Amino acid sequence: MDNELFLPSVLLILMGIGGVWLSIFSGIAETFVEMRGFALLLLVIGLILLPASILRGSDRWSKKHSLTIGLVVLVAIGGIGVPIIQGTLQAGEEETFTREVHITMIGAEWAFNGTNPEIRVKVGDKVVITFINEGTVPHDFFIPGLITEEMGWIPPGESGTVSFIARSPGRFDYICSVPGHAELGMRGVLIIEE
Repeated sequence: MDNELFLPSVLLILMGIGGVWLSIFSGIAETFVEMRGFALLLLVIGLILLPASILRGSDRWSKKHSLTIGLVVLVAIGGIGVPIIQGTLQAGEEETFTREVHITMIGAEWAFNGTNPEIRVKVGDKVVITFINEGTVPHDFFIPGLITEEMGWIPPGESGTVSFIARSPGRFDYICSVPGHAELGMRGVLIIEE
């Protein structure tokens, strides 16, 4: 085995796998789409150099060499296959819904829409919530356990939008997540019905 090629090839493979994972799971892919392509390129170069390093440093092929290459290829396939498959499944899940429901919530001190109304949607609905801050301090709209991406605190006079797919029935509190605001009354209930 040629150590001058072996170690860099393993490093390239690990960098390629790490880049693919980062580009899919960290949100970097949206900003730097080319990162995934670059990471895959590093992975391919590493997978080409690895057998070359083994063959270059040996006059004969052994079971140890076969095992090393097989193990690295399995790690590479698993390392890039799992996030790509999971990313595809998540993207597919986000697309499936029966109808789109638009809800406007207006926040001010210390309630939503004046009375914190009960919101009812059905399983399978894509719920799009537009929040408008008519208060004098920052507010937001958040549903713990349903909304995974927060809109952030919205300054007075501005608005934000969040969406989610209602996947299973249940009762969920919606709140303003600015510290202390839910306790002051900015909370209500969203019910997902069968």
